[in-house]
Amino acid sequence: MTKLSRQAHSGTGTWRDGLVVKFMVGKQGVVYRISPWVILGVCLLLGAGARLLASNQHSREQALKVRIAELEDEKRQAHTFLQRKEREKKQALALAQMRSEELWEELRARDQQMDQIWKVVGKHPASSHSKTRRSLSSSRSRTHPLVLKRRYLELQKALHGDDGEMKQLRTAAISYHKEQVRQAKLALWNTQPTLWPCEGYFSSPFGYRVHPVLGYARFHSGCDIAAGTGTPIYATGAGRITNADYLGGYGLAITIDHGNGLSTLYGHCSAVCVKNGDYVRKGQMVANVGSTGMSTGPHCHYEVHQNGAQIDPAPFMQHRR
Repeated sequence: MTKLSRQAHSGTGTWRDGLVVKFMVGKQGVVYRISPWVILGVCLLLGAGARLLASNQHSREQALKVRIAELEDEKRQAHTFLQRKEREKKQALALAQMRSEELWEELRARDQQMDQIWKVVGKHPASSHSKTRRSLSSSRSRTHPLVLKRRYLELQKALHGDDGEMKQLRTAAISYHKEQVRQAKLALWNTQPTLWPCEGYFSSPFGYRVHPVLGYARFHSGCDIAAGTGTPIYATGAGRITNADYLGGYGLAITIDHGNGLSTLYGHCSAVCVKNGDYVRKGQMVANVGSTGMSTGPHCHYEVHQNGAQIDPAPFMQHRR
């Protein structure tokens, strides 16, 4: 086995002689002399390397400090950004909640208006959106973003969508309008004095004539229908009785207010079957033909007044009962 050893040179030499290194390989030795300048150079190189290493270490430490400072700054910026986003999120949630409440109030107001319209136009159908309304009402206190978004979309759909009720309401409103027009026309027809007051024949027209009692020309304010005593007299239009008593030369007379400025008078009656304030239907019996007052024989003196003025009744007498 090879044996290696190192032995310093002994003797009277100085440092200038350098360093002697002897290697023993078996029984033979190998001697190396290392110059002090080489040793000095190696030491200088080692010192320069150590210094360079220290300088590099310092540079790395400074770079790390700078990077750490940059990361700290980025962390602060990120924290500030997250705080701002959190505030914006809270503001957006508050705005969404407020808008959802506004939409909810609008929806409730619309539902109330529709209910009021339904009360007018007809029977309210079975509500198809009651479940949706209950769901929207129960989610009012929940503030999770996904819940708010879903609730907002459902409110928008409920407000601006057509769930079928609007179509039903439009149909009901059109039917209601038609019925109201029909009833208005019927009411107008009922109050229009378009019937003959009694059965008989037309004996004296409206206008100037020789008065059968006084014997001289005088304005005849109505028309006469000759009929037997006791012949029923009917209201020519619906209205309210304003007189059912003796009325000067008219004798026992009936007057009816039909509204819209129209009224009728039935004179010379033998009997009446209504009283003041009664409301009578069109075609309802109100009196009997007679010859009371200034009359020469049984007949019905019939007048039509429009806004207080006496007008010709003939154009109104369109139908016999």
